[in-house]
Amino acid sequence: SMAGVDMNRMFGEKVADKLNPEPTMLKQMAIACERLAFYFDVHAHSDKKSIFLYGPHFPLHSEHYLKIRLLPKLLASVSKMFRYYSCRFKSEKRKGNCSRLALSRLLRLPTCYTLEASLMGFLD
Repeated sequence: SMAGVDMNRMFGEKVADKLNPEPTMLKQMAIACERLAFYFDVHAHSDKKSIFLYGPHFPLHSEHYLKIRLLPKLLASVSKMFRYYSCRFKSEKRKGNCSRLALSRLLRLPTCYTLEASLMGFLD
């Protein structure tokens, strides 16, 4: 951002709106959507190869456990560039203010993902 911060880490409750208006506006737009099915945050990845998703963690007995893994599985079945086994489903505390986790909590929307596309190509 112009303030020199990673805007993806500015989605927590205590964000300076004047310095980082973009995350605040995006949260307001997401709240205004009546029927939001998915949220995707798109990034380039500098280490891993291929395209993959990061999603929130749900325990095995949760109703959301299989739901959040269905889309990545389908994407892997239609594209050899998408790699299901590179997907991660975690809710790390240190990333709690990132957009996918903050919006998942705020909107009670389990299907919030970070789509990562490699800068290094893909595994064939």
